[in-house]
This record gives sequence, C-alpha cells and structure tokens, in this order.
Amino acid sequence: MFAGKVAVFAFAAMMLIACDKLGETSSGGGFEKESSSASSDSNQPQAAESNNTIVKLGAFNEFKCTSNWTNRDGGQGLKVGSGSGTCQAAFNGGSGTYRIELLAQTEREGQSPYRISINGTPVSSGKFPFSQGEVNCNCYKQPWQIYCPDVVMNLDAGTHQLNTGDIIEYYGEEEYLCGKHGAYSKWRGMLFTPVN
Repeated sequence: MFAGKVAVFAFAAMMLIACDKLGETSSGGGFEKESSSASSDSNQPQAAESNNTIVKLGAFNEFKCTSNWTNRDGGQGLKVGSGSGTCQAAFNGGSGTYRIELLAQTEREGQSPYRISINGTPVSSGKFPFSQGEVNCNCYKQPWQIYCPDVVMNLDAGTHQLNTGDIIEYYGEEEYLCGKHGAYSKWRGMLFTPVN
C-alpha cells in the first residue's frame, strides 16, 4: 500500500514538472496557459496618450458589470447558473479607427456565446473556441489526473471608428456541454490598436 502511494506521488510530481515545462502558471486559484499573442499584463489598464497608443481596458478595472460576474480563475466570468450578463466601459483612448481584440479565457466544457457593442450597436459576435480544440469533459484539477487548462486567446472583433467616451459593452452567456460543468464566458479585457 505504501508503494502504491509513493507511485501516485511520483506520477503527480512528473505531471507537475511536465506542466511547468509547457508554460502553465498558477493564477487566481486556477491554471492558465496564455497564447503567444496575449500580453502578460492584459489586466492592467492604460489610458491612451495619442491616437498611436494601444488602449487596454481590463475586465476588472475599467468595465462595470452586472452583479452576476465574479473572478473565475483570474478572468471575469459568470456565476454558475446565472445565464448571461453584460459589462460596460467608457473608451478612454483618442478618437480614431481601432482594431478591437477580445482577450477571451477559453474553456474545455463549452463555447460561450459573446457579443461586443459600441454605443448599443453590435459590432462583433461569436462563440469562444474550445481551450483544447474540442469539447473535453474528462479533465480534472487534481495533479495526478489529466488537466486541461483554460487558454487566453485574442479574438478579433474587427476594425471600428471610436470616439473618446464611447460606451463599449461586452455580453456573455454560459454554455453547458458537460452536465453540471460548463463554460462561463470568462474574459480578461479588450485591446484597441490604432489603425493608421
């Protein structure tokens, strides 16, 4: 029996080392693996100094959300069973044309539907991709079992004309493809890159 426990702990240690080599880091009570196009400081806001500055609006810092959002593994996510919700922020960059990217925290149990609006007009919508490329209902957080982390991906929301003070709205929905386990429309914020 002692040898069996040692084997389980040895396997867990090997899995942790392998995960560390894949670039997974602990954050906000969960693990994540960021895609190469997502910046490591995506939650830190920056006001634009000119029309040539990339504007970052953090999901927690700049957006004001309906009461059914919470911190889920480092991302702004819907509370279990709450269905859908919205978050709004005033654009603090200079007026101009910007490419908008949503920093989506993708999950394995569903493809959360989302929509981005400017001043009440929808400009982009879709579904999050699966974090593992397809639905996977057989991953767990225990280190001795297979673990499938969330993955932060930049989703292109198109190029749009923005004016200082415009209201940016994020709408998200839950999706349950694994029984009581689902995807909660987790996201980190938005990037606005000037287009000259």
